[in-house]
Amino acid sequence: MKKKLTNKKSFIYAFIFISLFYISVILVLEQQFRLELLKKINYQNIVVVVLLFLVSIFVRYFRWHLIMKNNGEDHCFFRGLFFYVSGFAFTASPGKIGELSRVIHYRAIGVSSDVVISSFIIERFFDLIVVLVLASVLLVNFSSLKLVAVVIIFMITVVVLLANNLTLTKSICRFFVNKNYFNTRRLFLLVYKVFCNVNYGLETKSFLVYMLLGTMAWCSTSFILVYLSYIFDIQVNGLDLMAVYPAAMLSGAVSFIPGGVGATEAVIVIILNHWGVSLTVATTIALIVRFSTLWLAMFVGIICTIISSLFLKQDNI
Repeated sequence: MKKKLTNKKSFIYAFIFISLFYISVILVLEQQFRLELLKKINYQNIVVVVLLFLVSIFVRYFRWHLIMKNNGEDHCFFRGLFFYVSGFAFTASPGKIGELSRVIHYRAIGVSSDVVISSFIIERFFDLIVVLVLASVLLVNFSSLKLVAVVIIFMITVVVLLANNLTLTKSICRFFVNKNYFNTRRLFLLVYKVFCNVNYGLETKSFLVYMLLGTMAWCSTSFILVYLSYIFDIQVNGLDLMAVYPAAMLSGAVSFIPGGVGATEAVIVIILNHWGVSLTVATTIALIVRFSTLWLAMFVGIICTIISSLFLKQDNI
């Protein structure tokens, strides 16, 4: 019996929600957002921004493919690209629905859930490290971001501790398996399998490769803001500008708002304004950056979800 992998209405609802939010933001901040500022951006600039975004997506997927391969799953590179990117369709949805969609897609071709989940944890683990390093330039000057850094460092420490000390992890999981609180036995069995897989992903060679690819991906995305700042004649050190987007994304993640919608933009505006950039220009840059990352990610994700569904339909899955 075929399973319906995704609910198409969820894409529409998510896209409408984000659209209405951004329209509302523009209306509320109409004093800080001037459409005439967009005249500074030409078609060549748009192509550069889109290419930077696509490079980031491809590098992220290449790293994902290596993580999956390291976990013993060597799937089709081409199809896997669409399965992976389809998760971005739910970027602004509550929870980790995007990751869940990847679990569903990969399970349809025989990849176990624990492999996909552990790959996701490894991916996010290296993302957190890279983003924290890139944002560290701003942590010295913005005391409010130090709390964000502490939270992220705590999360990284927990993952490293549980992944490197499987005896401790096994003891903790065994306790909850035996107690079976709220029928969570299967959940903690899965947790143990996941951390076993994460343990393999923290080998020295893999660590360096994942760090390099993660740095390339995040630098590509961060450079979008640097490039836009150059277009709007902002005279700020390039290294500082490279740190703005990672710092904003960290704040958005810690806010627990789906997709960091609103929180990420606010941090970008606050940081740029702190450097003397007018609210008008800062707000314009923040919205364009999010249009070229969040919105574009959702749009590309929806297209890849449709293509992925066609692949699975072709295989009678």
